[in-house]
Amino acid sequence: MFWRGAVVLTLSLAACAGRPPASVQAGGAALRQAEEPASPGTLDADIAKIEQDDPGSPLGLNAHLEYADQLLRADDADCEQRLSLAQSEIDAAAADPSFSVILPLGLAQLADLQYRIHVGRASCKAWAPQRATELQQALAAARHAVDLYREVLDYKSMVVAQFNVAVTQRLLGDDQASLTGLEAAIALDDEFGLREDAADNTRLLAKWRGDPAKPNAAGAAPDIPPRTVTLKSWHPGDARLNVQIDEAFVIDGNIIRDHAERTVEQQVRRDSSSWVVSFVPGAIGYGGARWPAAISDVRELATSFERGLDIPGIRVSLKGDFERVQEVYAFSKGQLAATRALIHDHMGPAGDPAHLGRPDRQMMSVAFLPATVQTGAAEDYNFQVGMWNGATLEQGVWYKLAAPLTLPGARQLLAANDVEFAYTRDVPCAGAATPRACVEIVVHISPQPEDVKELMDGLVPQAVTRLSSRVHYWSATYIRIVTDPQTLDARVYDVRRYWHLSDEKAVQDRVQNRSERILTTFTYP
Repeated sequence: MFWRGAVVLTLSLAACAGRPPASVQAGGAALRQAEEPASPGTLDADIAKIEQDDPGSPLGLNAHLEYADQLLRADDADCEQRLSLAQSEIDAAAADPSFSVILPLGLAQLADLQYRIHVGRASCKAWAPQRATELQQALAAARHAVDLYREVLDYKSMVVAQFNVAVTQRLLGDDQASLTGLEAAIALDDEFGLREDAADNTRLLAKWRGDPAKPNAAGAAPDIPPRTVTLKSWHPGDARLNVQIDEAFVIDGNIIRDHAERTVEQQVRRDSSSWVVSFVPGAIGYGGARWPAAISDVRELATSFERGLDIPGIRVSLKGDFERVQEVYAFSKGQLAATRALIHDHMGPAGDPAHLGRPDRQMMSVAFLPATVQTGAAEDYNFQVGMWNGATLEQGVWYKLAAPLTLPGARQLLAANDVEFAYTRDVPCAGAATPRACVEIVVHISPQPEDVKELMDGLVPQAVTRLSSRVHYWSATYIRIVTDPQTLDARVYDVRRYWHLSDEKAVQDRVQNRSERILTTFTYP
């Protein structure tokens, strides 16, 4: 059963009820709670140190959430002061423009913590109408958390938030709504194969309904058999791809968001030894609010758009193994030229490619090196198709492995990464009205901190190192894949990357907080 917190169902609330996360995470790199939770004083010192060493760090933002979490877990007499301090911590995190850009789970955890604060205040103010007002606000926060956790693919937390919705409705005296809310949680348990949680929720539902019989076994758990899926071999075919890219980054305290999309025709042909997969791109459409002003930021954005919207043709063995990018040198050269043209289009005469500074030209060249193109194509193919070929997965089990992968924001670099993935549920292949013949797989990727530190230290020249300069890097990648287990024809390939990069001695681009989402949907003849 997921830890739900100490909501007391006799209409007297335990302070700070709700579900505190087992680990308040900043994405792939989590600030893990020790077996004995850190004291608020210790966390306060940790936040100050992080913000001094690495301003703008997602770990610093996340530390505010963890501090709030520990305050809400505490049990002392000064309820109001503790809750006010917890509120100030989450307000401090949310006030930073980077918060909504860089933390994958940040907004969902914020709603979760806000729920617990309102429930705690309802306990402090145990008289009407203040208590009712706080519970109404708690209900709104819990509902918001359900939606946000679903969006960021944290389904266990989503179900717990739905449980919190039901409990809060009951505390407000709306028994019928609470039954409906708990039934909705059980339905989610069923969809995502959360069998133990379903059993707990079903027993509680029977108790709420006043069903007679055995107190501890009232309401048998719904029959949720263990589900497994075996993904068969790849059967490639022609398809139409719609690729959408959403970029978000923080410049001078402002969030810049841009969007681009393109339709691409995928053609697959077989020769004597391989499958040849080629792509015919359509026109690019841009829909962002505005492009940034600085040439380095335009270069970053243009590079991301070109890399995401121009897909290289590849060769795949008849067994489904990635072989190579077709005509990789010509493709690399074409991407670099297209990126320079895009920069020129959005910078005007002053941004002519000939006037790009040497560092910008070098970074663009590295981003589109043939080796970089080859590695990126292999990585995308393997996550989309290759690693699932012949795999058998049990629903809800998180499998783990380590692999060298490219780094978000520095795709030319490879580092050891921890990879976790799970078969989460069955979904329709095309449209909600169709049978649930496809499966959803969720992948979490985070670089191993020791490997990243060694890599970053190696990038800093020795002369600069002697001046105590440090490069800080953090990233997280979430991937959602919807695929047909019979053919491995992908229907959705949704990649979300988040990264932070700072250099204490850099004159420009001292801190980068960025996120990128590339959503590709496939339709087949």
